[in-house]
Amino acid sequence: MEKKDRQLLIKDLSARLSYGVRIREYNDKYGWSDGVLSTITNDYFSEGEPSIEGNWINRAEDVRPYLRPLSSITDSELYDAAAIMLGGVPYKKADGSWYTISHDPFFGEIEQDLDFDYFSKGYYGIKNVDFLNKHHFDYRGLIEKGLALEAPDGMYNTKTEQL
Repeated sequence: MEKKDRQLLIKDLSARLSYGVRIREYNDKYGWSDGVLSTITNDYFSEGEPSIEGNWINRAEDVRPYLRPLSSITDSELYDAAAIMLGGVPYKKADGSWYTISHDPFFGEIEQDLDFDYFSKGYYGIKNVDFLNKHHFDYRGLIEKGLALEAPDGMYNTKTEQL
């Protein structure tokens, strides 16, 4: 694994650590297994509790997170995203896009579109990035780069809560 890919993977997984990201990991004793990422230290990752034998430590090269492609976002998730990102009441347009009606004390009601391209790149700020991480979306293209695996349907609960 190239240094830039290792750094990208560590950066991505560090942001997802508190959201229970599932991983596929490899170690010399057990081979490949699935688990939930619990710790990242420098270039090393662990899943579950440390064992006496120390087999719980994996190098970045031996860990692949399960992430959801952005195309798997549900209407319910888009509704929640529109409410969080734009701070108003979301509505779905006839063309399938989302917008919100928000109330500004100075201008009155304002209609704003939720730009999916901007949303998928985290342009709406920290709440946007938190939403993408919490729902395990691959917004950095890790699946295409071979640094992550596509999460099977149902692996992550897609029901959402407000951040």
